Amino acid sequence: MAFKIEKTRIYQKLLTIGQSSPLVWFQGRKLVKLRSTVTRRQTFSQRLKRSSVIRKLGRKLQWVKPRLFKALGLVARKRKAIDRRSRQHLKDTLVAAIRQKTDEFIQAVFKLRECTGKGSELNGKSNSLEDFVSEVGRHWQDASKTPQFIAYLQQQLRDPASKINRLEASLKECFELMMAQRDINPNQMMTLTSARALLSELAYQTFSDRSAFDHWCQASRESDKEMMLEINKALASLY
Repeated sequence: MAFKIEKTRIYQKLLTIGQSSPLVWFQGRKLVKLRSTVTRRQTFSQRLKRSSVIRKLGRKLQWVKPRLFKALGLVARKRKAIDRRSRQHLKDTLVAAIRQKTDEFIQAVFKLRECTGKGSELNGKSNSLEDFVSEVGRHWQDASKTPQFIAYLQQQLRDPASKINRLEASLKECFELMMAQRDINPNQMMTLTSARALLSELAYQTFSDRSAFDHWCQASRESDKEMMLEINKALASLY
């Protein structure tokens, strides 16, 4: 199956989001799923999925499923399980960022994106970075937020040569290189933008005053070649 990326406003939207340094002003911006053109004849199973009868049955099931879950008391249990996994994935991203485990950081962001997408009913839809970051902010309250941890993060964020700041700069450079080649993979793009949005939310929640956060946004940061290689390696493993 061959895919052809249509020349829509998708590229411009991604370019606008990727050029912001850091990715803070994402309110109202959404990543639109890439539309693909199938160049070969559809199989029977594909035609069956597109049939009106199957679609109607699917809509009925979507209407019945949440009500059935609510009646059986499964909604709250499912939400608690998602929250528990999301908090764990968020902790993994923080630990990986601080310890400079770039590969683990990208994988944890991808898992966190999937987990919060399910909890926010974003799975399979055009994902909003604003919704993702609000979910991260909610789970951040239960993450490793001790006074010593916050003090350490503030120290790391204020140092331009720290691991977290070099990671943010490396993510931005990887994004720009991918956009320059127009090698657009939806999962990789979503993970890159989500990773930068997560780091911005981390800085916003860590600094007690807005001026310190604004100073962090405007500060210059240098990327790391080895870190970029790790990021690209981790992105290549995403399906």
